[in-house]
Amino acid sequence: MLKEYTKKKKMDSRTKKTQIKMSAILQIEKLMTALDIDLFHSADKMIGPCPVHGGDNPSGFNVNSDAESQWGGAWFCNTQKCHEKFPNDILGLIQGILSRKMNKQVSFQETLNYIESVISVDKTAIRVNNYDVVHQVFNKKQDNSILCYRDRLLQTLIIPCPYFVKRGFSKEVLEEFGIGFCGDKTKPMYNRSVFPIFNPGNFDNNEIVGVVGRAIDDNTKEKWKFSKGFHAGKNLFGYNKAYERMKKTGSVVLVEGQGDVIRLYEAGILNCVGIFGCDLNQEQSILLERASIDNIILALDNDKAGRQGRDKIIKQYKTMFNFKTVNFDKKDIGDSTVDQIKEQIIPQIKKYI
Repeated sequence: MLKEYTKKKKMDSRTKKTQIKMSAILQIEKLMTALDIDLFHSADKMIGPCPVHGGDNPSGFNVNSDAESQWGGAWFCNTQKCHEKFPNDILGLIQGILSRKMNKQVSFQETLNYIESVISVDKTAIRVNNYDVVHQVFNKKQDNSILCYRDRLLQTLIIPCPYFVKRGFSKEVLEEFGIGFCGDKTKPMYNRSVFPIFNPGNFDNNEIVGVVGRAIDDNTKEKWKFSKGFHAGKNLFGYNKAYERMKKTGSVVLVEGQGDVIRLYEAGILNCVGIFGCDLNQEQSILLERASIDNIILALDNDKAGRQGRDKIIKQYKTMFNFKTVNFDKKDIGDSTVDQIKEQIIPQIKKYI
């Protein structure tokens, strides 16, 4: 069963990869049996010695076997941290097990081919051809509660935000993204620039799941403030606007902040999203998978945290996505002008946008 499955035609569709991934979670016991892995059940987990490094601690490893959970397929090695060496989803688990058993670094494509040879891939397990349905299901599992609706929020803001207009940002783009200033002393975001975050499971850009406020006064202690209950790690800034372009190109430009997204958008780079910092977590990566992303262009800040974040993202997801980094002069994309982006950045990534 462990021969190399390298002769199958390479898949060019992340849709099919998602089908294989979901089917693997649903049929995880069959996969473990085929790989001669003996685990025991405990609630929604399967527990045993780590099969990736061949451990002997009977409780040193666990994998979530609940296909209905957003964490289905997530696994952890508590002894040698193997989940940091391979992606900690079901595909990374199978890849890690195969790599040990075959005594070589098994590729991501070989992993997919092996899984297909063992289980039946159910093309109806998730309706990946209808992105509206996919996003509704995804949003339900993410439990992104609706904070308010677009019209209601925008009525409370001064749009476009004067602070960003003064910094040279386009009034039209600020209005398009609904970025304004809160001057109401009774509101939590008083005296801040406000960025609405739209529901990634609804593409009418009406449902807002949270807002991010940026202090406009450098003396303000808390520069960034999230609305109560908002989970940044479950969202990507600009995702809804970027979705169609990401789907068409199979690529995304990842930046840290909201201002970075706005500046790239002004320069004509429409497949860009912000990750609210330097980390790309699993839930955000799932959003990228939903958009059929194959290539990630990293344009994090030009500082120590940005460089460390870039290296961490590449290490964590190198078997899932292709990566390219870009070089630019400023500390971050938001500090660049549109002309600088067109001169320095676009030539590096033209084929991806």
